[in-house]
Amino acid sequence: MNLSVLKGLLASPPDSNFEASEPAEAVAQDAEAAASETPQTLKRRFGLGTKKKAPPPDPAQYPAALERSLSQHRFRWDNPHSYSVALAFGYGRHGFLNGKGFEHHGLQGRLAAGLRIPLGLWRDHVLMPRLFYEYQGNNYLRFGDAYLSRAQAHRFGAELNYLYEAVPTWLQVGAAFSLGGAVYRTQDGLLQGLIFNDRNLPRPVDSSGIHVSGAALLCTFNGLACLRPALNMDLGMGLGPEPLEARGFSVSLQVDAMRFFHYPTPKAVRKRYGRAQEGRAPR
Repeated sequence: MNLSVLKGLLASPPDSNFEASEPAEAVAQDAEAAASETPQTLKRRFGLGTKKKAPPPDPAQYPAALERSLSQHRFRWDNPHSYSVALAFGYGRHGFLNGKGFEHHGLQGRLAAGLRIPLGLWRDHVLMPRLFYEYQGNNYLRFGDAYLSRAQAHRFGAELNYLYEAVPTWLQVGAAFSLGGAVYRTQDGLLQGLIFNDRNLPRPVDSSGIHVSGAALLCTFNGLACLRPALNMDLGMGLGPEPLEARGFSVSLQVDAMRFFHYPTPKAVRKRYGRAQEGRAPR
């Protein structure tokens, strides 16, 4: 090959400068644009930290949704939401005519099962007749690992609960009344009796009587969880002619297992569709 021709090829290579420079310019432009973006624009670009709002309900669907909710909250034997199974745990203090107030204290456990009957145009009044069993520990004057006075109370009977839906979903308020029997038992032996009637020594007890109780109910999540402060009386017990009575209070947290899965209440449907001023529910 001619030496002059080779020198010419080396001196003037193919014109590719313009094509090679394009990627570098594009990268520089992208870097400049990325540097100018704020955290807010980056979040919008990649969809970070943004909540998608649910579309508002169609007002035309309100009558059907309300009628469906009213039907779901109507009492029927084949409706699982027409039943209630409540488990509660708490703490109580009681006195036994010792003139020392509520000196005995202990843990409380409670199980109640029965019906749940919604009432009213909006199904916002609920009656719950149930059967219950309740355990209450009573302990007083601890010495080391033992109590000088202690007894186990077993209560059972029937109760009537009432709830009103004050705020849809979030707040239900009401009351409960219980009536039944009570059995008090202690074990024989040292430090296994009950001090009552202002006596100095504990005595074995195996006696039964009448149980009466009244409670307030503060509930949430459509009655799923309730705070239950109660006043309790166990009357008509004793050893022969000597009376034995228990008076006191307890506070427990109650959970209704049948309310874990529930339908929106008619009031909740009305609130969702913005019909807070609706006068009456359709029948």
